[in-house]
Amino acid sequence: MKLTLLTIGSRGDIQPITALGIGLKNAGYDVTIATHEPYRDFVTRYGLGFHRIDGNPQEIMSGDSGQEWLETGNNPVKMLFKMRDLAMPLVRTMSLQTLEIAQQSDVLLFTTLGFYPALNIREKLDLPTIGIHLQPIAPTTEFPAIMMPKPPDWMPLHGQFNKFTHDILMRMNWYVFRKPMNTVRDELLNLPPMEIPFHKLVHKPYPVIQGYSPNVVPVPDDYPDWVHVTGYWFLDEPDWTPPQDLLDFLNAGDPPVYIGFGSMTNRDPQSRTEIVLEALEKTGQRGVLISGWGGMDADTLPDTVYLLESAPHSWLFPRMKAVVHHGGAGTTSAGLRAGVPSILIPHFADQPFWGRRVYELGVGPKAIPRDKLTTDNLAHAINQAVTDSTMQANARTLGEKIRNEDGISNAIQAIQGVIANYDFPVAMPQVD
Repeated sequence: MKLTLLTIGSRGDIQPITALGIGLKNAGYDVTIATHEPYRDFVTRYGLGFHRIDGNPQEIMSGDSGQEWLETGNNPVKMLFKMRDLAMPLVRTMSLQTLEIAQQSDVLLFTTLGFYPALNIREKLDLPTIGIHLQPIAPTTEFPAIMMPKPPDWMPLHGQFNKFTHDILMRMNWYVFRKPMNTVRDELLNLPPMEIPFHKLVHKPYPVIQGYSPNVVPVPDDYPDWVHVTGYWFLDEPDWTPPQDLLDFLNAGDPPVYIGFGSMTNRDPQSRTEIVLEALEKTGQRGVLISGWGGMDADTLPDTVYLLESAPHSWLFPRMKAVVHHGGAGTTSAGLRAGVPSILIPHFADQPFWGRRVYELGVGPKAIPRDKLTTDNLAHAINQAVTDSTMQANARTLGEKIRNEDGISNAIQAIQGVIANYDFPVAMPQVD
């Protein structure tokens, strides 16, 4: 059976899906990952098929439009409009590329940003589709939708408010993306205009596999049986060899603090680097700085700081005293798995949600929004993370629980169950 896993985004979006793809391949499926060209070598090294989806996330995020997208912060309306503007030049090509690989597939599995082309392809081909998400997407009364605020403690009817946020977020998605989606349906797929708004569609039963730990976000009592929470999908890289000077640095003193912002670029990387270095100096901590896409740029560093372009989180994070990062789903999962306190600097999208969860679980300080990042704020958070014994114990306990989960096996079992009992509607429902 041929499975295609459609994933759009940065390395943090692609790596967990690749891990799931490897598990499915080992279970006997013919697996293709449909994603961006820069990740071809990463995907194919594990013996998975690759299908190109246009778009270079690094180039997009580094440009002015990408920076404007990041700067939308906690405003979901602005965030969705900017995402639409970024996607518009690629909509036609990405839809055709998805259709091409879907025509060769028995089942199409799609991540959160793959939702938009996958809906149309599902209807066009009458093809079984499964949502595979790194975030809690399914509506519930137990917590608000990602990108939406948590209700204040004084507000009554929290459950109704939470359910409403899921509804309103999908209404906003529908308002922003209806026109480009219907253009694709008309001009490329010969389909009638979509009439069912997203907020109604997500309440109809279609299978959803959510790849995060139930110890991080407990499974809501009101989730239907077609929504599965499996545990994280980790991909370790056992063949990675650390550079000798990194080993020498780690052995030269106390465990350092990791600081890296992944794909979250910055208009003024030098200023952010200065904040990081000053905060480390103020707290007396050694540091490992990851440049990545995050714009870390330090020509001259003190002996107490090591600059690294990249390293597998599974190897690096357990050797740290604490980890500071942007709060993407993949990086957050790696930090929690390592069992060390996490300090999140959310930029936008689902990152504030993960920042809240880390704080609520007692495994990290209160998150620092990107626009509130200062030397004093970061130093305070670092000092709390490296001195609070309760926080450290909570992080160790949660890390052990996560390491004992088998999210990939759970996901494969759920996917196999969906395929074996495929009785959900595959064509778009029509308005009465």
